[in-house]
Amino acid sequence: MFTQITISVRNLVEFLLRSGDLDNRTAGGGEDAMLEGARIHRMLQKEAGPDYQAEVSLRLSWTFNRSLPEKETEYAPVSYGQRAGDAASRQDVPHEQFLDHALVVVEGRADGIYFGGVPGEDIPDAWTIDEIKTTFRKLKKIRTPEPVHLAQAKCYAYMYAVQNGLERVHVRMTYYSQIDGSIRHFYEQYTFEALHEWFMMLMEEYRKWAEYSFMWQIRRTASARQIQFPYPYRDGQRDLAAGVYRTILRERKLFLEAPTGTGKTLTTIFPSVKAMGEGKAERIFYLTAKTIARTAAEQAVEVLRGKGLLCKSVVLTAREKICPLEKPSCNPDDCPRARGHYDRVNDAMFELLTGSDNFSREALEACAERHEVCPFELGLDMSLFSDIIIGDYNYLFDPHAYLRRFFGEGDSKGNYIFLVDEAHNLVDRGRNMYSAEIYKEEILEIRRRCAQLYPSLDKKLKKCNKAMLDIKKTTDGCTKRDDISPAVDTLYALEAELTDIFARERLNDHTGQNRKDPLYKAKKAVRDELLEFYFKVNHFLLIYELVDDHYVIYSETGEDGRTMLRLFCMDPGKNLAHCMARGRASILFSATFLPIQYYKSLLGGSPEDYEIYAKSVFDRNRRALLVVDDVTSRYTRRSAEEFERIADCIHAVTGQRHGNYMIFFPSYAFMQQVADIFEEKYLGILPEKHMPVPLGRRKSAWMEDTFIIDEEDDTALAEADLHPVPDPKDHTVPGAEITCIRQHSRMDEKEREAFLDRFSTIRNDQSLLGFCVLGGIFSEGIDLKNDALIGALVVGTGLPMVCSERELLKEYFNGRGEDGYDYAYRYPGMNKVLQAAGRVIRTAEDTGIVVLMDERFNTSRYRRLFPQEWSNCRVTDSRGAGRIIEKFWDEWLR
Repeated sequence: MFTQITISVRNLVEFLLRSGDLDNRTAGGGEDAMLEGARIHRMLQKEAGPDYQAEVSLRLSWTFNRSLPEKETEYAPVSYGQRAGDAASRQDVPHEQFLDHALVVVEGRADGIYFGGVPGEDIPDAWTIDEIKTTFRKLKKIRTPEPVHLAQAKCYAYMYAVQNGLERVHVRMTYYSQIDGSIRHFYEQYTFEALHEWFMMLMEEYRKWAEYSFMWQIRRTASARQIQFPYPYRDGQRDLAAGVYRTILRERKLFLEAPTGTGKTLTTIFPSVKAMGEGKAERIFYLTAKTIARTAAEQAVEVLRGKGLLCKSVVLTAREKICPLEKPSCNPDDCPRARGHYDRVNDAMFELLTGSDNFSREALEACAERHEVCPFELGLDMSLFSDIIIGDYNYLFDPHAYLRRFFGEGDSKGNYIFLVDEAHNLVDRGRNMYSAEIYKEEILEIRRRCAQLYPSLDKKLKKCNKAMLDIKKTTDGCTKRDDISPAVDTLYALEAELTDIFARERLNDHTGQNRKDPLYKAKKAVRDELLEFYFKVNHFLLIYELVDDHYVIYSETGEDGRTMLRLFCMDPGKNLAHCMARGRASILFSATFLPIQYYKSLLGGSPEDYEIYAKSVFDRNRRALLVVDDVTSRYTRRSAEEFERIADCIHAVTGQRHGNYMIFFPSYAFMQQVADIFEEKYLGILPEKHMPVPLGRRKSAWMEDTFIIDEEDDTALAEADLHPVPDPKDHTVPGAEITCIRQHSRMDEKEREAFLDRFSTIRNDQSLLGFCVLGGIFSEGIDLKNDALIGALVVGTGLPMVCSERELLKEYFNGRGEDGYDYAYRYPGMNKVLQAAGRVIRTAEDTGIVVLMDERFNTSRYRRLFPQEWSNCRVTDSRGAGRIIEKFWDEWLR
């Protein structure tokens, strides 16, 4: 039973002792500074010699009684935690009686530990804790260590002394200046009694937070143990929840395909909460790629709260979305809330903690406004006191954006449960997060912009550009590369130079020296561009350190003449598995997880991990499922006649009942062709004029997908010799029974909401046809219930466009004994189809139709990818589809 609070040393001292401004500028603690700091740590640790122990993990438990421990065993967390947990479950005993058994587990890693003396001091040698800090200040101006830094080192000193029974321990603060590479040491000597007294005082400051958290944990755990599933179980739902619980109990991963209607959000959260009630988990992370899924998770938690669950939850929103500024700029010069943020934020936190259980986006924004603090940082802080954390995949998987306050202690493993929603999206997201590229032309442009401003940088850029020029000269199409070390070496030198530049500029900002620089305004004008380039460089170098046989390195010169060097993560499974190893168990679920072995291998599964296919709980007879096998999206069949046949079929199918329909196409160009014919023939609307473009154009400025592939020869073919014009307007004829609206590629959030809002009206006397793109924003993640959408028509098999990377993927998986074409094209394409079809039938009372319009759907290669609930699929042609749908509606509407 969990009756303890775990906090890292760094989080503890920063939480209690932080003050002043929030300042995330590059040289003041931003991501790049952190990465550079880690590199410097490794360098200093390596130079310290063989007797220097680097990155030493330490752990200590503090109880609410204040007696001096005689030996380390008095800090054993298991006995105290178990006793308090057992007592907490007894409703007749006041919880306050058990505070003496509450534990605060403090853990972290000391930068270094060695045995030695203090230079210039005639005192005995002792074990010494070395705490390394990088700074952008001149070291001669640092007279004493920063209090927060020293407090961190003293915590480690005390923890090491307790573990090893030491009477005396030294502390060395090592400061490294990133301006000039100089090093300065500060030494402190402590007795065990002095460290103990200081540590007890520190923990007393933490007492009010610890007491509240502990009492909350007892109440939460008791409520989680007693909570019952809030609804009558649907068919198979109990077994599904049991499978999730067993996975948590056995500390594995579960790959769960749960079709619409199985209630997968609640059915994964509920057993996770029960596991928390049984002491099997400390926190639940609900991770997803889309905002709508986060909303579903919030709603599920609220349902459980309504049944008696006590739990704190927080919704983490991206900085760009929650920041009150038009453009986030987290420093006291640009944001008034950043000034003195740390002086006010703890009061804001305590108000939220004691006044609410749901730290929603709206709650965070309101509280942040009252206390004049940053809502994004407030949300991150509240996650430390939350039982359920809801947010994007990035917070666990992204190598830059992951939550270091939970996952920042190297390979340490927390008692966390990871619930990964719509996990089919994580394959491509994982590839993107763990891939990187750099363009020769970017280097050249930065050099052009900065040559006169930073002469030393210009030299580094010149060498880097030369290395990239050598790559360009040896690039023929998509060219695999084995050795790119000459280019990488110049990038490392470039990164170091950029770090120095930002360090000097930050120092000059503090000292006022910038006013004396005649180039200051010109430098400021290019700073954002230079900073963005810097992030690209150090992301590339970070990924380069991960490159192994799961990667392919290649260069390619595009039709625009730009040369790219790319580190392409072919199989993200290893990296994703490493991230999930930070927790106890991971539940990855999706409505479209077929074939399961494909997703299991690419998402970091192992043979020991589990798989479950949850059958649909809906009556399959409430859905008509057709394959129309005399039409296709194959390039070789594209013609005005084929487009008209598809348009006629759409009219015949949707004409059998008024209502809302979505028709999904492989690309915008295909959609425009069919929609134009449909509207001209059935609505009397003449088509828009289109601008011709040369055949073979790879990608227009606004089109998302201008190529499809022909399975027979796998050749890349231009989709059409027309450049379709974005058309956000409704094509409406007053009094007509049909209204057509089209998705366009540059829809902002308001336009998307307006598009979807049209489907909120249930129509019985006219039809709304939404022409959309397969794999786009409306083909998954939207939840149109209760006849808000009565039909989905899918034109084509959703195959990704042929491009260099898809061909590399095919070759890579062929070389590993898999069907490379399936991995690169067919499986991703079919997932788009399944997602689009899943927009229909969202509740047990819904009735609707799904029509798959392509001859390939009637082949064994595709039929084997159909889910079990599609076993009643009927095959017809475009002339017979309307009659079948007419009969279906007649049976349900009579």
